[in-house]
Amino acid sequence: MKKENFALKFIAGDAAISSTDVKAAKENNDCVVRAFMNAAKVSYDTAHVFVAETFNRKAGKGTFATAEILNKLCLAKTPMLGKKVISLGRFGNRPMTPVQALEEKVLLNTEYPKGGGTFASFTVGKFLAQNPKGSFFIVVAKHALAIRDGKIFDNANYRDNLFIQKGRDQRRCLAVFQLK
Repeated sequence: MKKENFALKFIAGDAAISSTDVKAAKENNDCVVRAFMNAAKVSYDTAHVFVAETFNRKAGKGTFATAEILNKLCLAKTPMLGKKVISLGRFGNRPMTPVQALEEKVLLNTEYPKGGGTFASFTVGKFLAQNPKGSFFIVVAKHALAIRDGKIFDNANYRDNLFIQKGRDQRRCLAVFQLK
């Protein structure tokens, strides 16, 4: 069932940072830290330590190979930040059938057929519209964000004109992980 007129709710990714989160004060390039903080509902400092140890992130530097490392941890069933993390899939570069998607571990948006029994992958907005409950860590091009209970937790500068004017987030979900 398609969700029509779904209004995207945006929360600034740093809104959960408290005055006791001392590591946040001098940080930048920390979208993975903020995404984990918001998806797992932990403090910034806790997420910062987790990302540094798990992804070998250096202070002030970006986090690399996030989806690949998370996929390995999911296969090993390694709990993260006190949560079970499940890989829901990655972005498919071409329309494909559900059978092809299963074989290639691609997350398909089956509510939007492309024709001939094929479907496309998700954008952030379409994923949120179809998954209004739960906590998710999402990798998009050179960035990460969180979705939790119907809200996008992201840096304010990622609200482009399309989002501001029409409430649509068209960024491709390169990888999606659910935190339970």
